[in-house]
Amino acid sequence: MKKIVVLLLAAMMSICASAEIMKLKCTHFASRKLTSSNTWTEWTDWRSSSDIIVLNGEKNKITINGSKNEGYDIISSEQYTDEDGDEWISMDSVDDEGYRCDVQIRFAVDGEIQLYVKYEALQWVYSVDIL
Repeated sequence: MKKIVVLLLAAMMSICASAEIMKLKCTHFASRKLTSSNTWTEWTDWRSSSDIIVLNGEKNKITINGSKNEGYDIISSEQYTDEDGDEWISMDSVDDEGYRCDVQIRFAVDGEIQLYVKYEALQWVYSVDIL
């Protein structure tokens, strides 16, 4: 399973660094927010989602096509492995309204892929499959 995750990560990194396009289909969605006491709420329950995410390496752009289309310009990116062995791609980004955020893709050792969008006071996560 680890080999599959590494291959998927390599594919994603080459897309982010090249002119290729990769499409992801969301299956579920959850969110959380920062409270007035500066702590994060628990993640909401997973909700079904059929949004399509497009990673465009040529334009350094991520687009989430759903009930509300969202676009993120990638400024820079880095790859790392966390203490659980999950592989991450973290992309410093700017959304279509000019707000900075971090878009992260997590390749879990069990094969699950998630895409996170993290703002200062709001975060959401998509569980995704590669199309």
